[in-house]
Amino acid sequence: QWTGGAADGGTFPDGGALVGALELRDRTGVLFHSGALRLVQFGVGASTYAISKLSDGVGCVAERTICGWDGRAFWWHDDGPWMLVAGSAPVPIGQDKVSTWAKDNIGRQNFLNLQGTVDPLRTIAMWRIDESRVIAFNWTNGEFSILPATTAALVRIATPALSVDSLTGTVDALSGSVDSLGGSTAPQIGGLNLSRKFATFTGSNMAATVEGAPVESPVTGLIRRATPIDDANAGTLQLGVADRLDSTLDWKSGEAKGASGTTPQRGRGKVLAFRRNVPAATTYTNINGVDHIQAAQGGWR
Repeated sequence: QWTGGAADGGTFPDGGALVGALELRDRTGVLFHSGALRLVQFGVGASTYAISKLSDGVGCVAERTICGWDGRAFWWHDDGPWMLVAGSAPVPIGQDKVSTWAKDNIGRQNFLNLQGTVDPLRTIAMWRIDESRVIAFNWTNGEFSILPATTAALVRIATPALSVDSLTGTVDALSGSVDSLGGSTAPQIGGLNLSRKFATFTGSNMAATVEGAPVESPVTGLIRRATPIDDANAGTLQLGVADRLDSTLDWKSGEAKGASGTTPQRGRGKVLAFRRNVPAATTYTNINGVDHIQAAQGGWR
């Protein structure tokens, strides 16, 4: 039973329904409406808090899409994923990257079912799409990946310092303290599989496919060699060719790296693209594209 004092209340005049909220840092937070964002700052001047509008027309489709870490907030609007960094304006991180793919392969009506979390160790925001797919955004390099991961939910968890199940003997005979933090881990990303069993993303690398955008030349060209710029010692590089940007690329057979790191290629076209295929369990740290392309120029077509 509440008794009134000096407390006051108010109603937001616009922005639509209140969907959720997230703390950023330094006594600031974000209120997510269906059609607007508002910044909340606590301890401003003589006031307890102050509220200002961050966006008008950009909101959030569902609370479960909201996730954040260390001054960054991530969520989904009806046009794709967005990011807010404390002190900056909201940014549509999916524009010209995955927004069109998401509309076609997830469906705007299904964005509200996405469930997000953050992997701070790898600087990745992840959203579970369905039981077989996860979409991940690396905010360090600004790139997205689609992961074929079987999950029922995504979550961050820390392993306990000491498991009671691992204790043997009497309490008086224990060599260590039961409340010791030794052996514990920092929070890490994990998930529940379809049997509701928890596992972390700490196994060997999954298979990876990195496909570059098609590049058009005014004249046709014959490609003889190309070098994948990465430190993966396995896998293949494929050449895709076409004569027009509106044509389907003809992907040639994949070729492995030779002794010098380059790959033999053979294909002719005005539109060229490359696809790097790295098999599962391959150890590597980066894939930076393709360079040192050996080509012979042809004529007009």
